[in-house]
Amino acid sequence: MKNVIFFVFAVVLAAGCSKDPRSVVPPNLYSTANYPNSIDGLNSVLATAYSSMRDANMLGFNLLPKAMANCTHAADDGGYDAGWVEMCKTDFSVSNSYALGVWQVCYAGIKNANTVLQASNEYMVKYAHAGDDKTVNLIKGQAYVLRAYYYIQLETLFGQDNVPGGGSGLGVPIDTLLSTSLAASQVARAPIKDVWALIESDLTQASGLLHGRCGPGPSGGVRASGRRRDCWARHTYLRRTMRMPGRCFWT
Repeated sequence: MKNVIFFVFAVVLAAGCSKDPRSVVPPNLYSTANYPNSIDGLNSVLATAYSSMRDANMLGFNLLPKAMANCTHAADDGGYDAGWVEMCKTDFSVSNSYALGVWQVCYAGIKNANTVLQASNEYMVKYAHAGDDKTVNLIKGQAYVLRAYYYIQLETLFGQDNVPGGGSGLGVPIDTLLSTSLAASQVARAPIKDVWALIESDLTQASGLLHGRCGPGPSGGVRASGRRRDCWARHTYLRRTMRMPGRCFWT
């Protein structure tokens, strides 16, 4: 009797938990059907583009105080950490965990910035209300700044002209769209000039989108104009990551 009960229970459990394989979506993929339909939703996606900076492999412990400090100061870690020893010598192997960490974090930030831009366009077409365009422009402007920032980090650290034995004229892979297939995600290195052209283009677009807008100061909003139009493009990531007062760093 016990065996029969156990068998029936197992069948019911299996039937209740089964899923149609066609309805299962990989959890690491974005779906346009689930893009934000509100400004708060767009800001929640923007937050993920900022979050890469706070990763241990970017402005956190692994890179700045541990690895980069040893690149600029005399150090001897006694062979405790092979990757750390390479940082001390500024002579990295392709398997160096600190360098790989920066690569992964920057491209995660770029992917999230790309998502913000694509989701913003989707929002304006499907869900926008009157007057939302100004707020969406602020969101897109920050995404362009962040994408440019991550590409600056990648190019200066991994551009082949900046590494021993380089000089090929190749920079890093450029990815400005969300890949929809494995093949589309396999991107080769782009020429250095193309990488810097993208960085300049992103900052130029950010300057236009953030024109006349700046973060709130201690006593309320601050409006920038004229030469200060790129205030956000110059300081937005500093204020977010270093918790600095909301003011322009234009002198």
